[in-house]
Amino acid sequence: MSLKKVDRFYVQLSELPKEKRTFHFSQSTYLNIEVELSALLMRQKVRELNELTTKQVEIIQNLWLQDKKQHQQTNSISDFLIKTRKQQYQRLFLAMIRGEQAKQQ
Repeated sequence: MSLKKVDRFYVQLSELPKEKRTFHFSQSTYLNIEVELSALLMRQKVRELNELTTKQVEIIQNLWLQDKKQHQQTNSISDFLIKTRKQQYQRLFLAMIRGEQAKQQ
């Protein structure tokens, strides 16, 4: 799982007219990323001394599910939310990556 897939998701949404940003249009991508986050979480849980990264993945996964639910309820997503969510996931993934790099030093 990478930030690249989440980034691509939000860039793709941003390029659509607002009326085409329906949940139905995005449903399969939400599902694909959700599955990848679950796999990432399982990989982190089996690693020794990896509580922090596991917690970070759980946070990302929970936010993803909340964002999916909100999109489903509103059936749309604004430019502001796209920008905000994209930045939010960038910060979360970056913190996780930096933590992993620190472990290797």
